[in-house]
Amino acid sequence: MKKISIGSWAYAIGPYENNPIPWEEVITKLKALGFDGVELGGFGIHPNPDNMPEKEQRDECKKQLADVGLQWSGLAANLWGEKLINTDDTSDYKNEFSKNLQFCVDLGIPG
Repeated sequence: MKKISIGSWAYAIGPYENNPIPWEEVITKLKALGFDGVELGGFGIHPNPDNMPEKEQRDECKKQLADVGLQWSGLAANLWGEKLINTDDTSDYKNEFSKNLQFCVDLGIPG
């Protein structure tokens, strides 16, 4: 059976840029609308490695999603500010990537 998910950034950018929808409201509404999952926009006010640096915070976020009956479909990591191709030193990109990878592991976001 096919499942459907939506990116959480749909509620944090564009028309919602100045007034993003809170995470708890996003996941509750998505479930009510019949979605099976959410692809997490790992930036802004929604859960991300910077605003959830502690494992306990991440565990709570994972539980919140499970409690409403949704699953993760992926992470849109905030890598836009990092240089990969146009630099000789890719260490900042690799560090940011590793930080986001650990975030995925902690939340149970599939690869």
